[in-house]
Amino acid sequence: MIYLVGGPPRVGKTTLVKYLVQMHPMHAVSTDAIRYMLRRSVPKEALNQDIFIDFHEDVMGRWNVRSPQQTLDEQNRQSKAYWPALEKLIEAYTEDGVDVVVEGVAILPEFAKLLRDPSRSVFLGNTAESHGEAIRRQAGTNPHDWMHNYGEEELENAAEFFMVMSHFIISEAGRYGFPYVEMVDDDFDGCLRSAAAALLK
Repeated sequence: MIYLVGGPPRVGKTTLVKYLVQMHPMHAVSTDAIRYMLRRSVPKEALNQDIFIDFHEDVMGRWNVRSPQQTLDEQNRQSKAYWPALEKLIEAYTEDGVDVVVEGVAILPEFAKLLRDPSRSVFLGNTAESHGEAIRRQAGTNPHDWMHNYGEEELENAAEFFMVMSHFIISEAGRYGFPYVEMVDDDFDGCLRSAAAALLK
């Protein structure tokens, strides 16, 4: 069985995967790792150039001068660019007859709907105004957090983008008939259980 977990950054996708693997041992793949591999193993001229959008430098570095919708459009363009590689990976796992959970921002409902193989999908998000404070708290207290060195304005702009993408995911999940779980910060563990149940039912 193929399990897909999609949604914006900072909503708990990786945490959900760790939780799932503890409950149901299986392979786990991050779409970030696939993007990293493509960038470093395939000649640049052989790939869709949107794969080379650097989310941290090209997108996050310009949050203060670009709207969240522009950021979302650019992120989705990149996701579309390397979905074919993800689809081939999923096909390989299916042929081998093993379970795998694939998580990442690149997992969009429109792509999940295209899979011919047996699969289950869940999409996560967080639309609470207070989520920005949770992000600031987590990033500030963990030196290994990828947002640890972000300034206050960058964190604020990031939180706004994550909310815009959460609303996009809600709409797209409904459009394509996939479950969506709102990852409430005050009941995060309960939300994890709900998301896991949606996949492992």
